Amino acid sequence: MDFLELNNSNLGFTKSLKPFQKCKVESALNTLYRMHIKDNSYILKGKDFIIYRMFQCGYATYINENEQHYKRDGTLTKPKNIYGIGNNEGYIKTTKTLYKFALYLKKNFKTIEDIKIYLKQEQEEKIKEQQEEKEKKLKEQQVLEKNKNKENQFKSWLDNQILNFKDNGKLELAKDMFLNESNSYNESYLKKLIILTLNIDNPKCKEALKRVLWNGNKTSKKVFYCLTGIKLPLTDKGTYTILNNVSSKDYKGIQEYKKRQQHNKDMRSYYKLVRDKQDINKTSFKLSKGEYLKWQGLDLFIEKCGGVYSITEGKTGVLLIGSEKTRKKLKGELKNLKSHLEEIKKQINNSINSYGLSPLYKVDELKEQEG
Repeated sequence: MDFLELNNSNLGFTKSLKPFQKCKVESALNTLYRMHIKDNSYILKGKDFIIYRMFQCGYATYINENEQHYKRDGTLTKPKNIYGIGNNEGYIKTTKTLYKFALYLKKNFKTIEDIKIYLKQEQEEKIKEQQEEKEKKLKEQQVLEKNKNKENQFKSWLDNQILNFKDNGKLELAKDMFLNESNSYNESYLKKLIILTLNIDNPKCKEALKRVLWNGNKTSKKVFYCLTGIKLPLTDKGTYTILNNVSSKDYKGIQEYKKRQQHNKDMRSYYKLVRDKQDINKTSFKLSKGEYLKWQGLDLFIEKCGGVYSITEGKTGVLLIGSEKTRKKLKGELKNLKSHLEEIKKQINNSINSYGLSPLYKVDELKEQEG
C-alpha cells in the first residue's frame, strides 16, 4: 500500500504556535495508529493516517456536538463533542487535534499533489537555511580567528613595550604612589598601566585600560590622574563613560601627587595573662607587643596574630575582644562594649584581686623603665 509520509513535516500546521503548545500538538500528530485495510494491518502516524483517509479515500470531517448516551444506571452522560472523519460507508472517531489538522488540510490543499509540492518546497527551504546557517557559523569562526590573531598581536606588542620601557620618571612616580597607598607594587603591571594610558588612542589599549581601572582599583586610578590630569569617578559606569570619550588630546600633563598622611602606630610592650598548659589554675604574665589605645580611661593593646585581631586590657592582661578578621570589626565590637563599661571595670578589679596587677603597672617595674 502506497502511503504519503510527512516524516518531520507538519505542513505548516504548527508554525504559529508557541513552543510548549507546538510540542504538545506535534506529539498528538505523531501518535501511532493501527489501520486495517481488507486483510492487511498498517501502523501510521496520526497525520499520515488523516492524509490517506482524506486524499486517497475521500473522507470528510464531521463533528457531532453535545452528544450524549445512557450510562448503566440509566442516566445520561454530560454533553460532549465527538470529532471524526468519514464518508458514506462509515466514519472514524479522531482526537480534536487530528480533527483540526484535517480542517487545515481541507482549507490549504486541494489534492495530494499539492501536499507533495509543499513538501518539496519545504525541503528546499530547509536545505537553504542549513546552508545559510553553515555559512553564518563559518563567518563567525573567521571573525573569532581574526579577533584572536589581533589579540595575540596586541599582547605581543604590549609585552615588547613593557620589555623596552624607558620612561623611568613616570615609572618612579607610579612606584612611589603604590608604595605610599598599598606598601607594594608590581613593576611589570605599572609599566603596563603607563603604556596603556599613554596609548589610549589605540582602541585595544583603551579596552585594556577599562579592564584595569575598575572600581576597586583606586590606586591605579590615582596613577591615571597623575599621568593625565583626568579624574575618574568611583563607579565603573562613570569611569567607562569618561574613558570611552577621552583621547590623548584631552590630557593635561603630569599632576603633583600628594602623599597620604601616614599615621604612625603607638607600639608598646605589655603583658598578657596566660594559663599554664599543665595546670589551668596556675597563671603568669607573658611579655608581648601591641598598638596602644586609650579608651574610656582604660589602657588597651591591639595585636594581630594568625590573621586575626584582638584587644587586651593592660592592667589585667586579660583578653577583652578576640578573633576579629578586620580592624573595622574590632572597633565595632569595642563600640558595643561601651554600654557595659561599669561591668568591665568591676571585672578588671576582680581579676587584679585574683591574679594580681600586670608587671607593667607595678611601681618597681615603672621605676626600672624610667631608670
